Amino acid sequence: MVTQYPPEKFVSDVSLFMTSLRRYLIVGVIATGVDWALFSVLVFVMDWHYLLGGAVSFVVATLAGYLSGLRLVFRSGRHRRWVEIAFVYLASILGLAIHSGALLIFVGWLQMHLFLAKVAATAVTFLWNFATRYFWIFDRETANA
Repeated sequence: MVTQYPPEKFVSDVSLFMTSLRRYLIVGVIATGVDWALFSVLVFVMDWHYLLGGAVSFVVATLAGYLSGLRLVFRSGRHRRWVEIAFVYLASILGLAIHSGALLIFVGWLQMHLFLAKVAATAVTFLWNFATRYFWIFDRETANA
C-alpha cells in the first residue's frame, strides 16, 4: 500500500526549502565578502603569499558562513556541534573542488569567458553548499526559515 503525500505538507516543505534557499543567498554573500576582504588585506596589505592568504581567508569565511547560516537559516541539533562543524568544513572543501572543476569545464572545455565561467562555477558551488547543509548537516525540520 502506497501512502499519499498530503498536498499541504508538500506546499509547506517547498515553501520552507525556497525560504531557506533565499536566506542562504545572504549567507553566501556574507561568507564571500569575508573571504575576499580578508584575502585582500592579507595579500595586498600585509604582503602574505596568495596561497597562504587564500587558505586563511577560506577557513575564516567558512566559519563566518557557518555562524551566519545558524543565525539566518539553519538550526543545530542533527549532529553534535563538533561533528556539525567538521561536516561544514568537509562540504566546503568539496565545494572548493567542485568550483575548481566547474571552472576547468567552463573555461577549458566550453571556452566560456573567464568572468562568466566564474559566475557559473559560483552558482554551482552555491547550490552544492546549500544542498549539503539543508539535506545532510542541519536539522531541516526546525530551520530558521
